[in-house]
Amino acid sequence: MRRISFSHYAIAFLFIGDIFVILAHIYLRGWLGFFDLDKEGSLKALFSGFQLLASGMGAGCIAYLALRLRASRFVVSLWAVCSALFGYLALDDMMMIHERVGFVLNNLTRLHGTYESFNWLLYFSPFIVLGAIAFVLVVRSLSGISVRAHILAWIGLAGFVVTLLTEAGGKMLLSAGLISIYHQSIILEEASLLFGETFFLIALAVGASELFKKAFMLRDNVAWNDAVFDE
Repeated sequence: MRRISFSHYAIAFLFIGDIFVILAHIYLRGWLGFFDLDKEGSLKALFSGFQLLASGMGAGCIAYLALRLRASRFVVSLWAVCSALFGYLALDDMMMIHERVGFVLNNLTRLHGTYESFNWLLYFSPFIVLGAIAFVLVVRSLSGISVRAHILAWIGLAGFVVTLLTEAGGKMLLSAGLISIYHQSIILEEASLLFGETFFLIALAVGASELFKKAFMLRDNVAWNDAVFDE
């Protein structure tokens, strides 16, 4: 019988946590607002922030290991940027950065209205595009480290895309008066984000583990290209 490792328990904990957060929103948000997916400072924000911080640490580990394996400056910088992005996203989830910035910019630009809370998508669009490019490059980089990590990262990235599209579609639903459908879309939006974060975190953990073996367990001091891309 195959022994269950700590990593399997950790992965199970993450997915169970995702499911619990979603079910708590469906069945308990009326009792306590802390379980509402659409509220800041909620259980979802805390759990999501935890996952994003862990992903930032994982990306940082890969950046260090890439440096140790004498990767190009671009590769090391790419992973360092990815680590910083996850760190920012974690702080954003827990401190409502984009909501606060959006409020200030709404006052400066006078873009007020019923659905002004969605204006942050417009303000942050250049950064969203740059972040998307960085994440795609990171996912491609994982393909040379681990096929499993590469696939998991693509699934995670797809979750992030669905989250942004659902967020953008929320304004249209509200404008059309489809309030009940909008509330259902919140579940899809936040579930996509949570599961996307989980898949990406697992991908980074797998990638860091594989890279650690190549960086510290290969006796011959090989470079990044030999150790990573020659499977």
